[in-house]
Amino acid sequence: MTDTTDQIKQINARYDGLEDRILLSITTEQNRLLEAWLSRRFLKLLIPALQGKHPLENKPLLSDTQQAIQEMQQLQAQQESDFDTTFDIPAEPIKVFDKPILITQLTLKDMDSDHPQLLLLPQTGEGLVFNFHPNITGNLLKLLKAIHPQTEWGLEFPQYTAPTNIQ
Repeated sequence: MTDTTDQIKQINARYDGLEDRILLSITTEQNRLLEAWLSRRFLKLLIPALQGKHPLENKPLLSDTQQAIQEMQQLQAQQESDFDTTFDIPAEPIKVFDKPILITQLTLKDMDSDHPQLLLLPQTGEGLVFNFHPNITGNLLKLLKAIHPQTEWGLEFPQYTAPTNIQ
């Protein structure tokens, strides 16, 4: 998704047992529909990244203070977001991809800047670009954690609690 002015309206995750994948569906304010498959292998990389850790090295992507703030803001975003409203695909959506893309690559970009990004990419072509922001990362974590039991993949979603003494 290359249009950075179009804002996410809703995100949905649904497990497809036949495909043995999670279908991530995103609608935007401009009625765009983006759909992408997430495999078990990819989810093993994505979970730590959403929690601010390098997916392979398990090293922090952020400073201790930034990480604590990120976690606190993720929890707040999860509490404030509406997970009860039914996912609503527009009557005539503008499909960004002809069919759902299979995400195979994860890239973290500009992590030391004011606008870090999370890129979820297929083997070739365009993919999904998110701001690495607690509203996005926290809500993605909550959605994926909620759908995970249906997959029977046995992945771990580590729990964290926000510290009370951030300076």
